[in-house]
Formats: sequence, C-alpha cells, structure tokens
Amino acid sequence: QLKVKNTNDGGPNSLRGALFLAGEGSVITFDETVFSSSRSEFDTTIRPITALPNVDKTGIVIDASGVRATVNGALAGDVNGLILKSNGNSIKGLAITGFARSGIRVESSGNTLGGDRSVGGGANGNGLRISGCGSAGIEITGTRILRASSSTTVRQEQRFQILSSAPTAPKASSSATPQPSRQNSFTIALVRRR
Repeated sequence: QLKVKNTNDGGPNSLRGALFLAGEGSVITFDETVFSSSRSEFDTTIRPITALPNVDKTGIVIDASGVRATVNGALAGDVNGLILKSNGNSIKGLAITGFARSGIRVESSGNTLGGDRSVGGGANGNGLRISGCGSAGIEITGTRILRASSSTTVRQEQRFQILSSAPTAPKASSSATPQPSRQNSFTIALVRRR
C-alpha cells in the first residue's frame, strides 16, 4: 500500500511519487490527518505543474473515499488529469478539477470510476467530483476496431457502467437520509469507416 502524505507536486509521499511507484494491484490511499474532511479544500489540494504519471499497471486502486483530496490541474498545462492505460483500475472519493483536457481519460477496460457517495467518510464518499476540466470530465477512448477482410470493417461494442447516487444532505447533518444508488448501463459502439 502506498500512502500520499502531503500535497506536494512531487517527491516522497506525494501523489506523483505514489503513481510512479505503483505496481500491479497497488492501493494508493491518502493520509487521514493531512487530507482530513475537516480541513478546507484549499489545504487538501494537490496542484501538479506537469502531467501526472499514467496509470499503466493492472489493478491499481486510488482510494480517497475516507478523506478530502482534490487534484487541481490549473497549473499543469495542456494535459489530462489521470490517464488509465491499464485494465481493472479503480478511482474513488477523489475530486479532480481544472485540467485543460479531461479529468480522467480511459484508454483501457474493466475500470471502476466512483461509486456510492453515501459510502465512505470523505467529502465525496466513494463518488468522484470532476469539474472545470476543458474537454470532458471523463473521456472514454480506445475502442478496438476489428477488420474481417480488406473491404469490411466490423465494429466491436464496449460495455460501460456508470454508478451514481442522488444528491444527499451534507454528512454533518444527522437528518440526512441517503438516497438509493442508481446504476445506469449502456453500450457504446464505435465504427471506423474508410
């Protein structure tokens, strides 16, 4: 397990460092004191000044579900926030803001993005908050095209699932009643024509 223990852009115990060191199946979490939900968003924001390392090992989990952690890319230039190049990764609880391109770019399959906001003690629960990014909050790309013969193009459908929950009252309110989670599934088919 790798733990992010500061809001620095690089160096030991930073998000950049954890992404660089992450291997297959690594879990990246955030220090509960530094990224406490009782601290301001300003105090719990990581501000990269260049592109973050790609998530390119299978099964990496980035878990901010118990804390308040924001990655603000306003200073990073013309880049995406997190790029998922490997399969089976999970991102939950994180806020991603201010990137010139997409907050998350998915170039792989079998990834889980977000979840039930009423689960987890952090500002977003298991959910994600992506805002103020130039191209898209989440960009899904990389659908493969299969060619049956030199004159025929076959499309390959990819299935994606979006997990969301209805807005709830702030967690500090004892009268907050979580709304049931909703699951929306859909299929995307891309066809490349000659």
